[in-house]
Amino acid sequence: MRRSTLSPDDAYRPAIPNVDVRAAAFRECEAMLAYAAASGLVLDDETRSRIGLLDVGIVQRRELAMSELFDLHGRLARLVEPATPRGLELMRWDAQRYPRAHRLAPVPALRSLLLIAVVFLVAFCAVGVSGLVTTATVERSLLSFESRLELAALLLFYFSLAGIGATFKALYDAYQFVQEGRYDPRLESTYYIRIGLGLISGLLLAQVLNQFVAAGEGLALGKPLLAILGGFAAQVVYSALSRLVEAVESVFRADLRTQLQLQEREQRANRQAAEAARQATIAGKGAALAAAIERSDDATRRRALVGELMENVLPGFAGAGGNVVAGTAPPTAGGAVDFMFQRAGRWLALGRTVADLLPGERAAAAQERVREVRKALEEAETFRGRLRGGDAVGAVQQVLGRVVHSPNPLTPIFQTALLTFATVLGRGLPGLAAVTPKGLALGIVASGAKLRSEAYARWKARVLAAPYHPDLLPPATLTFNSVLPALQLSPAFAAAFEDLLAEPEPRIVLEIGELALQDDGSALRSRYPDRFPNATVFASGLEAFRQALLTTALTPELPPELLTIAGTDTAATLLAGLDAVRADPTARQDLELLALLGDRVRTGEVEMAEVEAALREAEAGT
Repeated sequence: MRRSTLSPDDAYRPAIPNVDVRAAAFRECEAMLAYAAASGLVLDDETRSRIGLLDVGIVQRRELAMSELFDLHGRLARLVEPATPRGLELMRWDAQRYPRAHRLAPVPALRSLLLIAVVFLVAFCAVGVSGLVTTATVERSLLSFESRLELAALLLFYFSLAGIGATFKALYDAYQFVQEGRYDPRLESTYYIRIGLGLISGLLLAQVLNQFVAAGEGLALGKPLLAILGGFAAQVVYSALSRLVEAVESVFRADLRTQLQLQEREQRANRQAAEAARQATIAGKGAALAAAIERSDDATRRRALVGELMENVLPGFAGAGGNVVAGTAPPTAGGAVDFMFQRAGRWLALGRTVADLLPGERAAAAQERVREVRKALEEAETFRGRLRGGDAVGAVQQVLGRVVHSPNPLTPIFQTALLTFATVLGRGLPGLAAVTPKGLALGIVASGAKLRSEAYARWKARVLAAPYHPDLLPPATLTFNSVLPALQLSPAFAAAFEDLLAEPEPRIVLEIGELALQDDGSALRSRYPDRFPNATVFASGLEAFRQALLTTALTPELPPELLTIAGTDTAATLLAGLDAVRADPTARQDLELLALLGDRVRTGEVEMAEVEAALREAEAGT
């Protein structure tokens, strides 16, 4: 519990987490002021005028207003950066509380790490002088030992080496933080966790992954050295295991992609065979009816045969031509009428959708066409009674002529997109030789149907540069291996954090990533105010960093069938093609329009079959 009495001993003797807030702030202000004086830091006039608050002494700290105390605390914290108030106070408190131990190491955690390092060194020396571990036994596998004593000695040998490497790394990093005044006692547990990871990674690297290291060109590292390296850099083992997992996954993903492609080809062949059979049946029926019409001398009989030809044969051919709703007409006259009105109604619904999506003059033209079709449908309603009474030929011709044979309302969207996409892709951009305008357009729309909700939100943010929201990349999903490449891919961030990226520390890298993903990123700029020349540079770097992280998160979420639809082998190729399109102002408009169409596919307002039919018509007309 926090103390609340006014005794000086109670205020200074306990560690700072065990005192009240005022006492903690007071002690940190004193520590920062002492550090500033010892370092020759110059206080501004406002800060000098406020340090008199400390004259009341810590016993009378409750007489100080919290606002004044913390205003002084903030000013001093900015003065001593990059040193931290808590770290400076801890070293000052440790020097007063444990003066002899402080000479050995300025903070308790460093003394604990030194003790652990000595234990590992003693263990290493003990194994060395025991004679149980020799050059021959070191080169053997752990599973080849029959003597438990020799096996235990070899394990202790590897663990001591890994521990030496891990404690060396932890001690070095902690010493650097102490030397710079940036030591944070809240992170003390991470040093011990790092030692545990180092013990595990050292044993794995020396005994399990040593064959993969030996396979590298120009490497001749012995197992003892590998154990030390594994302890020193546990992230190396983590990266190696991650790459092995990716390699194994790639085998199964390749098989799955091959199966999907085979299934797609088989389904396409089946559809083509079924369509050919249907067309052959319709053609045969049409030839028979045409012959019967030619042979008949009875006008009534010929009119009936013509009606049958219009109802059962011609709509079948029209359905195969890529109109709005594919399919053959029902065999009865009444069914044919309902079928035609259904197709016309579907055209009207799609036309309204297109009119909502299109901008400016294109929207006005689409709305005018919708009005024409609606008027035609209203007129066609007057024929419904005649149709049901048997006068099929005239009424069906009216409906077919005005609506059914109208082009797919989606076709103009794809015609424009294919032309602009072809212009962009025709510039010979590297890595985009396999990308086609058709595949790119279909992939954009199909993403609305193929991606899960979270992945689709990331897709829109990545592909369309939609407004960023912290929920897109929760902090729990960040890893050192995802944040570091993203920082390196952002030119502004790579330049700003050049010194930190030279020898990246996982804790600092993850901290930068978490701050950069908070709302507008102001927390990151406040944390590192002097690393960016202006707000524009920071904003561009932040956008590039977030785009790189979105790419990393989105890549495994893109299903193989979406890549197959888009005609690309990898997610990187698809995203590169979309980036090229987005960079062109004209093509970007079509990209955004197709993305909106993808939203309508996702909600079920538009069907993928209608999209594919429109794309075929557009491809044939360009």
